[in-house]
Amino acid sequence: MARKIGIDYILDENRQPIKVEGSVALFWWTKHPDAGKVGEATVGSSRIITSFRGQQLGRNEPPHCFDTQIFSAFFDRHGETYVSWEAAVAGHARWVAAGQAAEDA
Repeated sequence: MARKIGIDYILDENRQPIKVEGSVALFWWTKHPDAGKVGEATVGSSRIITSFRGQQLGRNEPPHCFDTQIFSAFFDRHGETYVSWEAAVAGHARWVAAGQAAEDA
């Protein structure tokens, strides 16, 4: 995944987002290209991807740097943002379960 200068956040050793200058973030992403992958699942025709984006998503405080994206015709809502790795893991699991429930219906 290509990154550009201006990214605001990286993950520390505990997977907590920390704000940094753009050039530091760019260097970090080149050394940790897969660090942002929280979860990825295919449920029937739906694809659910949860990741650390390296940018603040919206104007929330604390910053929401993680998100889930759902690519499917079955969901009205196509995403959710999170403030932490743990919340992103839990959110990913919820969306996968919802996708499985939709497939089973």
